[in-house]
Amino acid sequence: MAESRKANGACVLKARKPRRGLECESVFGVESGDTCFGIAQLFNLSTEVFDSINPNLNCEALFVGQWLCVAGSSC
Repeated sequence: MAESRKANGACVLKARKPRRGLECESVFGVESGDTCFGIAQLFNLSTEVFDSINPNLNCEALFVGQWLCVAGSSC
């Protein structure tokens, strides 16, 4: 289950159930023109942290509606 809210005009979900090995506390829905770097900057994340909470993400193939973790920790 997740709770949604708007942040900076974009939809952000609060995750309630962590995935194994990754605790994602909040996700962001990709919009047209978004980049991994831009999303990381929007949420004040270093690229290292962004990459660690989004394992296996291909930043060259983002698509509108894709959910990315923007707050959490990796194990």
